[in-house]
Amino acid sequence: TVTTVDANFAGGLGFDLWGGEVQLATGIELCREEFGFAGKREGANATREIYQAPFDVNNDQPDVRRDVKALYVEAYLPVHDTFELTLAARRDQYDVFGSTTNPKYSFKWQPLDWLAFRGAYSTGFKAPEFTRLYGGRLSGEYTGTDLADPATCPGGRPSAAPGCAALVRPEQVFGGNIDLKPETSKQRSIGVVFAPAG
Repeated sequence: TVTTVDANFAGGLGFDLWGGEVQLATGIELCREEFGFAGKREGANATREIYQAPFDVNNDQPDVRRDVKALYVEAYLPVHDTFELTLAARRDQYDVFGSTTNPKYSFKWQPLDWLAFRGAYSTGFKAPEFTRLYGGRLSGEYTGTDLADPATCPGGRPSAAPGCAALVRPEQVFGGNIDLKPETSKQRSIGVVFAPAG
């Protein structure tokens, strides 16, 4: 369940650059994200374990939630008839992960009606999903037959070479990890638009 309250403003600022009026958009968002796990135990002898199925007994977990506050602003700057800039930034405050600020800068230069150059740079942020953080954990021995000790067997694959016949069966762990950190990213793009008259 996601509950959001937001307020925003968008419009001209009442003054011009050489290419036209400067535009601004800004706003705030308040968001509460809630997640309920559907797995329910049916007694001490419950044995249903189908990993990540909604009714998996490993997903008999407490409901969780998090609050997010965000502030954003974006400005359009028509510097010249042929050149425009867009500057933007967003700040998110998570009660679980702390805060993050992510900017975006882009430009477009169109020296001719049929030719334009454009580019952009931005950063991104993505919080882990609830199931990846809080999902039930399941462990067991690896049952495959394709692993050998890489210290004695090149490539870690079973073979007839000395020391490569013994299989390795590591313990596997699946499920949520409360120590997961958010994903971050950087994006860059540049391009040319070539549209000669037909």
